[in-house]
Amino acid sequence: MIKFVKMVVHYLYDKDLLPLSRANAANYISLLGAWLSRIGLLCFFVYLTLFGVQGHVSTLAMIIRAFGIALFVMASTCDGIDGYVARKLKIVSKFGEIYDPHLDKAQYITKVNGLMIDAAIAALCGASWQLLLQALIISWITQERDLTNMFHRLWSIREDPNMKVSARPSGKLRTIICFPAILLFFLVINPLQSVLFGWILTFVIFTVTAYSAYDYVRAYRVAIKKTRYEREDSV
Repeated sequence: MIKFVKMVVHYLYDKDLLPLSRANAANYISLLGAWLSRIGLLCFFVYLTLFGVQGHVSTLAMIIRAFGIALFVMASTCDGIDGYVARKLKIVSKFGEIYDPHLDKAQYITKVNGLMIDAAIAALCGASWQLLLQALIISWITQERDLTNMFHRLWSIREDPNMKVSARPSGKLRTIICFPAILLFFLVINPLQSVLFGWILTFVIFTVTAYSAYDYVRAYRVAIKKTRYEREDSV
């Protein structure tokens, strides 16, 4: 039992990989946000399981749902302050620049997956299936954007390991608008069940996310082409 506990603790915290220190304060805030978001998604899996077993949404299931949403809100708060802490303590690092965007993706994926579960249960309980369609659209554009950016990021590193594409204003705009909009969508699903409000949020999230994807892809491709031209000129 003790060996198992040590194994779990080592999985959660490896002091040799990411020492618990002032220099890693912002990284640990980012990591905390990712963990809170993942546990929040786990709450929605439990919510779905209880619904499947009981055949209806019980009081316990609603409490677990509310707890999951609360974890998502706390996770978003962590994402909002990690960069501020890094700048305030002057501990901005190359590792953090790479680490933070990937944890942001984890937050987005967990939230939109929770959103789909919530919308599916609402639809099965009699709410409009349009809410589920809206959640699916939000999930698709979110993951399409993140996968596309990840591909171009790896492509740029392949061209030049030292290539750096600075964070785009569109990325920050996306976080400022889409995180609150996604969290608000949980209220649209239950208790509001407002299809019109849902479509408005879907349009906003889709538009901002699609523009952010285009902006980053364009920036990466410009940087890649510039590197290639410079390499050819030096030959």
